[in-house]
Amino acid sequence: MSGVSGEVRTHAGPTRPVDRVAALDVVRGMAILGILIVNITIFAGADWLRPGAYEGADAVLRALIAVFAETKFITSFALLFGLGLAMQVARADERGRRGLPLITRRLAVLALIGAVHAVLIWSGDILLPYVVLGLLLLPFLRRRARTCVVWAVVLISLTAVLMLAGGGLLAVGQALGGPEVQAEIDAGIAEVEAIADASEAAYTSGSYAAMLEQRLDELVLAWQSVVFILPMLLGMGLLGVAVVRSGMLADLAAHAGLLRRWTVIGLAVGLPINFVGGILLGGDATATTPASILGWGLLVVGGPVLALGYASIATRVALARPEVAPVRWLGNVGRTALSNYLLQSVLATGFFYGFALYGALPLVVAFLAVPAIWVVNLALSAWWTARFRYGPVEWVWRLGTYGTVPALRR
Repeated sequence: MSGVSGEVRTHAGPTRPVDRVAALDVVRGMAILGILIVNITIFAGADWLRPGAYEGADAVLRALIAVFAETKFITSFALLFGLGLAMQVARADERGRRGLPLITRRLAVLALIGAVHAVLIWSGDILLPYVVLGLLLLPFLRRRARTCVVWAVVLISLTAVLMLAGGGLLAVGQALGGPEVQAEIDAGIAEVEAIADASEAAYTSGSYAAMLEQRLDELVLAWQSVVFILPMLLGMGLLGVAVVRSGMLADLAAHAGLLRRWTVIGLAVGLPINFVGGILLGGDATATTPASILGWGLLVVGGPVLALGYASIATRVALARPEVAPVRWLGNVGRTALSNYLLQSVLATGFFYGFALYGALPLVVAFLAVPAIWVVNLALSAWWTARFRYGPVEWVWRLGTYGTVPALRR
């Protein structure tokens, strides 16, 4: 996902460093580090699939993750993804070129990268769902900003209504449906627990073949979950398109008032909704009870709002203090976001699978891997960006997209 400045480029090719909006790299870097907070619950072990598995300190930590991170950073990336696609179309229009063939090639290469990641490294891959998101965004990339915002509100609201209704229907079914309904619920829970047991056996076996086979089984479950949140992601992607179509991105500093308003709205509205959602979710991250399903519904409502608050805060800080070290560090991570995302998967699976620690550690202990991986992300990004124009995977992505070899070294 690339940013852009107001400079008009006269040649086709990948985004040059001078063409980037530094504030967007900071937002992207924040999202990359933040998404690991959620993903570590999956990297660390099968307990995330076991209903009600989290207790005590683990349950408290899981609730905090839900309040402050769950649905916030995946939606931030959807926003940035839509923004990036809209900017590529805008650049192509300025040069009198067709933007859609370029975007479809870009999505095709990303699909290949995502498939390798999902099958060979980690089944929780989000790149393939973003490819689907990109395809769904294609008809909107030249639409008016207002149209995109209306569609975004409808889609995010629809996702929340479906989740909230699901929790209500489950509660009614348990209360009125009798033993037959409860037996069906128990059978569904047992199926999920069986997958969790198989995951634990495979990822502690030391056999890569067993891990590979299990990842393929988990991908089916992962895509079932994606279907439920795809409207929300599409809504956030449309908001990214609206940012570009409104002209806001051309001069972010001129929209300081709007950024301040979204900071206030994100925190004042988003935090309370997410707090209630996180408490209802509790230790049941798989949402198998009416309360936990209602909790997920509230996270779908409040997550995008708080994500916009986070993005506004990061943008304001990046614009006001671009020279401070944390801003520069986050910007480095954001410029190599795809490489850092894949690096997180390699490091986390290498640690938890390689040392047979999958499912063996309490969440509060496993969570210590988060700051450790952050240090690697930050240090390697600073070292790499000082020497090279693009991240290693970003370079491959651009090579496949444009069919030319981008200059890598500075």
